[in-house]
Amino acid sequence: MIFVVASTGLANVVLYLFLAIAARALVPAEFGLFSSLFGFVVFFGIVATALQTSVAGRVATMEPARRAACLSEIASATARLTACVALALGAASPGIARLIHESSYGAVLAASAVATTLIPWSVLLGAFQGMQRFRVLGSLTFLQAVARLAAALVFLWTKDLTVLLSAVAVSVVLPLAIGWALLGDGRPRLRPPGDSMRAEGPGRKRWRAGAGPHHPLTARRNHPLTARRSVFGWTLVTVIATAFPTVGDVIVVRHVYSAHEAGLYAGVALVGRCVLFLPVGVNAVLYPRYMALQSGQARVRLRNQGLIITSLLCILAAGVLAADPGLTMTAVVGHGYAPAAGILRIYLFSSLGFALASNFAYYQLARANWRYATGVLVPCLLLICALPMIFSTSLHTLVLGMSVLAVSLLVVSAIVSKVVDPA
Repeated sequence: MIFVVASTGLANVVLYLFLAIAARALVPAEFGLFSSLFGFVVFFGIVATALQTSVAGRVATMEPARRAACLSEIASATARLTACVALALGAASPGIARLIHESSYGAVLAASAVATTLIPWSVLLGAFQGMQRFRVLGSLTFLQAVARLAAALVFLWTKDLTVLLSAVAVSVVLPLAIGWALLGDGRPRLRPPGDSMRAEGPGRKRWRAGAGPHHPLTARRNHPLTARRSVFGWTLVTVIATAFPTVGDVIVVRHVYSAHEAGLYAGVALVGRCVLFLPVGVNAVLYPRYMALQSGQARVRLRNQGLIITSLLCILAAGVLAADPGLTMTAVVGHGYAPAAGILRIYLFSSLGFALASNFAYYQLARANWRYATGVLVPCLLLICALPMIFSTSLHTLVLGMSVLAVSLLVVSAIVSKVVDPA
């Protein structure tokens, strides 16, 4: 766990350098547009992370002898999905441009290309995560972040966002090729859909029935296809709800507020993302272990360990960043964002609440507690989208509302987890 958390943390630091370079090279209004486009990419990455988590859960419960066949089927499905998503995003680009008030389609198309590359990348990471090859997982995550930072070198000769985002899309090729090579003997071969269905074995059948012989889905989802779609659907809800703050809210704020205010908010969100993304490595390690454990009490102990680690990391990071808001904003994004220093501490507090709540969310996902997803996560997600529209005149009031929502989510998640914990 320590290696993955450390490598993920380093990857986030490198990603921050990339975003900080962009913030310093662009004025707040331009950075607001860039953050909206990159927020769209990150939001799509959230969806892709749900795919990664779903693949990891499937591989983790698959018998080792069946993994090669399972990965071959996943690879074929991934190729088809990537092609379909590329076409869909290309068709949706004009609508996305209108949403963020951008007249040119070039930067939006480039952002769509970046988003498309995240599908095969996330599936590859999910395979390593499910096999619990955490050193490879952490190393690839860090390598991809370094490659993205290298893409920022285009700022040396142009500030065109289309060129920058195109370079980011190309930067994923090298890490993807290295990850594919590291699969070794488990490297999948593309096969027609019918072949993978005929090659289905007992491990595959058990997963399709609900990820294990004692999984809660077994009694409630009898149809194999329904079970698989249900698992991915709730995984998608969990991943979006836990990672949407500091990403999706930036897109909504860009739509509601002026370009300058949206840029200031994007600068604050960039700093707050440092806290929110720290649990990503912890959850990446815990989730497949949750799935592999049959004992409810063992899962609770593992969750509590993850919560302690997340608390220590996030409280330390939030404390350092909040010590001098003006200095933090100047150091990270530049002097142009100093007017937003007054809302940084409140935003960091909300990020801390969302970060701690993510531990409970992944624990409930492993328990297949769909009522938690529908009764807690979905309303929270809707409120995050609605708050910028409700508080559309004051960024200070908006971040206060985000803080109240984050604390509420954390408290409710803790209560729900306490109620459902085994005796």
